[in-house]
Amino acid sequence: MRFSDRFVAERHYVFDVLLGDFLGLDYVIQIEPGARGYVIELPNGRRLWMRDAFFGDLPDSTAYLTSSSLPRGTRIVARLPFAPEADAVVLFGEGDVVQEGADLHCGVDIVATMFFMLGRWEEALPDPPLDEHGRWRGASSVAFAGAFLHRPIVNEYVEAVWSMLAHLECRQPRRERRFSLVPTHDLDIIYPSRIRTLGHAAFRARSARAMMQAARIALSTGSPFDTFDWLMDLSESVGVRSRFNLLGGGTSPRYDEGRYRLADARVRAIVRHILDRHHLLGFHPSYSAHLNPAQWASERRAIEAAFGVTLSEGRHHYLRFRVPETWRMWDEGGMAVDSTAGYADVEGFRCGTGDLFPTFDVRRRRALRLKERPLVIMEGTLAGYRKLSARGSQEVVRRYIEVAARYRMPLTILFHNNSFDEVRWPGWRQAYQTIFDLSQGVGQRD
Repeated sequence: MRFSDRFVAERHYVFDVLLGDFLGLDYVIQIEPGARGYVIELPNGRRLWMRDAFFGDLPDSTAYLTSSSLPRGTRIVARLPFAPEADAVVLFGEGDVVQEGADLHCGVDIVATMFFMLGRWEEALPDPPLDEHGRWRGASSVAFAGAFLHRPIVNEYVEAVWSMLAHLECRQPRRERRFSLVPTHDLDIIYPSRIRTLGHAAFRARSARAMMQAARIALSTGSPFDTFDWLMDLSESVGVRSRFNLLGGGTSPRYDEGRYRLADARVRAIVRHILDRHHLLGFHPSYSAHLNPAQWASERRAIEAAFGVTLSEGRHHYLRFRVPETWRMWDEGGMAVDSTAGYADVEGFRCGTGDLFPTFDVRRRRALRLKERPLVIMEGTLAGYRKLSARGSQEVVRRYIEVAARYRMPLTILFHNNSFDEVRWPGWRQAYQTIFDLSQGVGQRD
């Protein structure tokens, strides 16, 4: 693998992810000062040439982190040779692949495309379009504007590269891949408010009978939020484990305080039961820990001390996520996996993939040890932002399961433990059950 001596960290990162993490190939990178484009040369002497339409025209710095560097429109190119779909999304370069002698020449800048999606550098631009919670809006992304947020374009280009290498008679076997459902549950609320439940029931009820049914749920001795065994049963039914992300504190009066205490006997019993069933406990940094490393570390220590565990993965409360600061904080804190990189306002492939992948700090220009497990679908997005019914949401999830199965990749979903009572979430319990029915025959294993 050969490329120039400019933007070495960025280019090296992309090829490590492409050839190493995704394809599992053995490769050697050679730096050639002044080289144009990218060349993958096989032991048989045949070569894959890929265009450099981005880094080659820029000063070797972070000066590209401006809106003028964003892709100038999204082109959808039909029947791109070697692409796995009927059309391909082209962000940088030209949409063509041609054979010249024994070699292939690809006019699409696959390196820039993968770095754009995986590094999320559009979200590091000045004056970002943030919502009221300080989150990047999915509706402001290039992927949403270009109508390809629903497509895992990183995986599409990985498959295209593999097809081109196979055409050139690459003899190495690629890494085996498989679909898996990754159910995650952020424990925002454990105890229901019976007064709020009754109030919501009174507002929603369309008949006296419906109101009486809601009142029975609200006043019952059992908690409609205690869905933990049911959630774990469903995960085990398809051979995977649930990931439960626990809050460790917080100082925001509106978004953190009063949710639950780690010392509470009910909380301790729930967590111990999750661990006894060999499901995973994750970290859920509070609303106020966003961009606050000291608060973040304090909450993590509180959970680890309370339950005698070492936390290695998790997701931020309210999906509060900032590029690259969130990844840097988790990396410097020694965490292995973050799973916050999903949009709150719209579902889809924020990072262009559902696969676990290494992260990159676009400001300090270095690859991180931390990996990202991108969140693709949250029930709050479907019900709250998209205003979909349980049945309509079920259809959305079905389409994403089909995509994930086709590309043999994980699909990470988020359903909170308190999203299944029939007062506030009518039909969602059955919808969640159906997700596992849909994925049952695809052969997932954790």
